[in-house]
Parts: sequence; C-alpha cells; structure tokens
Amino acid sequence: MEIRLVFLMVCANGLLLVINIFLISKWRQNKQQIKAYQNIELLNNDLRAQRHDFLNHLQVTYGLIELKEYEEASRYLNQIYGKINQLNNNIKTEKIAINALLQTKSNEAEQKGIRFIVNASSNLSEIDMEEWDLCGCLSNLIDNALEATSKVEEEKCVWIKVFEDMNSYFFEVSNTGESLNEKEITSVFKEGITSKSQAGHGLGLSLVKKALKNYGDVWATSAEYGMIFTIKIFKATSKA
Repeated sequence: MEIRLVFLMVCANGLLLVINIFLISKWRQNKQQIKAYQNIELLNNDLRAQRHDFLNHLQVTYGLIELKEYEEASRYLNQIYGKINQLNNNIKTEKIAINALLQTKSNEAEQKGIRFIVNASSNLSEIDMEEWDLCGCLSNLIDNALEATSKVEEEKCVWIKVFEDMNSYFFEVSNTGESLNEKEITSVFKEGITSKSQAGHGLGLSLVKKALKNYGDVWATSAEYGMIFTIKIFKATSKA
C-alpha cells in the first residue's frame, strides 16, 4: 500500500513538473509573439509614413501636370528619383526588413528637415538575430537620434553606419546635438529611464540592451558633435 502511495506521489509530482514546464514554455512563446507583434506594428507605422510621403509627392506631380508645367514635373520627379536612388545605393544588406526600415526612417528625417546619411558596407548574411527584433532595436536608436538632433538649432544630421569584422556586425547610429556625460551614459541604459530630458536619448534603451543580451551588446559614446550609439551582434559562425 505504501509503495503504491509513493508511486502515485511520484507520478503526481512528475505530472505537475511536466505541466509547469508546458506552462512556462507557453508563457515564453506568448511573450515572444507579443514582442514580434510589437515589432511588426513598428514597421507598419514606418511603411504607413512612407506611403503618406509617396502620396504627397504624387499629388505635387499631378498638380504640376494639371497646370501643364511638364518641365517642372519632370524636374521634380528626377529629384525624387535621385534621392531614392542615392539611399538605395548605400543600402546593400540582404535583410529586406532592415533596408525597408532605413528607407522609411530616411523619409521621416527628410520631413523633419534632418539630413539622414546611410553607409551600409555589410550584407548581414551571417546575422543570428531575428530581423523583427533587430529592427526594433535599430528603430529605437534611430528614433532617439532623430528626436535628439531635432532639438539642435544648427545642422541637424543623423548618420547610420553598418559594417563588420571577422566575428561581429556593427550598427552605428550617430547624431548632432547635446552630448551625455559618463554618468548619464551609464544611467541611460537602466530600466525605467525614458530620459527625454537627457538630450533626447534613453527612450527604451534598457529594452534594447535586454533584447541584445544573447546576441551581442549596445553602448554609447560621447562625441564633439553629439552622440554615437553602437549595436554589436555576433556572427552565427563566431558563436559556434
């Protein structure tokens, strides 16, 4: 009788353990799905902004044609094509989501009167991070940079540089504006810091650091002209 009781208790404990593992697994899966949905919504917002910008250009072109200003319409279209082509020539990654994000952020910067310079010299072919997660991190840094440089009276500029070494990929997001001191740089990555008062930086940076925990790191560097935020992601081959 006692042996049966012990056996039943062991079975019950084993069943509870399996149930707990299942529930934890489902919780993690749901958490990842929510995060993915948030990143998709983020990209959708960028695409809506791009569509709005395209419609504005289309309306201007249509208006010029209605006024029979054909030469001016042709000149306007050539300017638009030149800007798009210039950016596309500098975006050469194999990650479509990253390319789309950089394109839409460029449009957003143009609407705000901010120069947006992209130099992507890596195709990101060996990146080991989900594109949606990477887009969320990169978008966060770019949004902060745009906000920070929008407060500057003089030249407003954001630079995006994508490059690699033997083991890692790097995403540098630089902007003109106020620089942070060492104490502010340390605190800006802490949880709960939105830090809009700190030169426009800090919004969601603790989440970026958490998202990169298993893939690399993120850090900030003060520069004479403003700030540089760098994301480092290990290549899949370097983690093997």
